[in-house]
Formats: sequence, C-alpha cells, structure tokens
Amino acid sequence: MVPKLLTRRPMNKHVCYKILPEIHLFVEYYSGQIFLEDLIHVKKREIKDKDYDPLFNAIGDLRDAEFILSVPEIIEYSNYVKSASKVSGKRNTAILTRTPGQVAKSSIYQMQGRALPMNFKIVSTLEAALEWVGLSNEYSGYIEVTIRDMKDDKTLTFQ
Repeated sequence: MVPKLLTRRPMNKHVCYKILPEIHLFVEYYSGQIFLEDLIHVKKREIKDKDYDPLFNAIGDLRDAEFILSVPEIIEYSNYVKSASKVSGKRNTAILTRTPGQVAKSSIYQMQGRALPMNFKIVSTLEAALEWVGLSNEYSGYIEVTIRDMKDDKTLTFQ
C-alpha cells in the first residue's frame, strides 16, 4: 500500500493594518502565505492613509503568517522601504513572531534595515512589543482587542 501524500492547503491570506493616532502607533497583521507584493501593497496603502505618520511606532504581528520570501526579496523590500521617503521615519518597530522561520526572515530584514532611521526588535510576546514601542502594559488589552478585530474583519484585507 502506497502512503497517501499529505498536501498542504494554502492558508487564506490576510494582510491589514490599523492606525491608532491617539497612542501614536500603527499595527500590522499578517496571516497565511505572504509574498513580496503583499508587503509592498500594504505599505503603499498605509502611507496613503490620512492618519499615517512615519514617526508613529509600529507593531507588526507576523505570528500567523508564512512568509514566502527569498533573501533577495527581503533585500528588495528593504530597498523599497529605504526609497519610499514617506515610509521610514525615526521610530521603533516591534516584530511579533512565533516560529524560527519568522525570526530568521525578520532578522534578515532587521539587518538590511540598519541604514533606516527605524529601530527594529524581534519579540515573541505582546508585552515585549509594548515595551519596545514605549507603551505600558496597560495597553495590552487594547492592542490584543485591536489585533483580534483585525483577524476577524476580513474586509480589512488588501488584495
């Protein structure tokens, strides 16, 4: 008997952001298989948003995503961010990860981003992310609800 091959079904992609001007923060949420064009597309949408401010700190939640990016594509995305003057400002960005693959790809981006005015930190907890972006743990519930709402609201997905 030949064993049945297990095939992975593609995960539903969900890429969105939410700007929280009252606390000078924007949150990005990614799930499913994410490609280079998804990253660039969400950045283009973000910087067109009336509430976008490149000086706002950021939390990028990658924990539910699988990044389908080669090293050259990570470098290409970093170069895009460097060249798009509205994207980069002096700020702290926390990158929330769950898997070793997410950490590895985020680390490559972090190394490429050294020429940017942004400071990156790869973290595994929301508490560490809040500390990095200068918010107290009092905001933990607010950010958790924001991320949960982003997960649930598929109308926020940019295709």
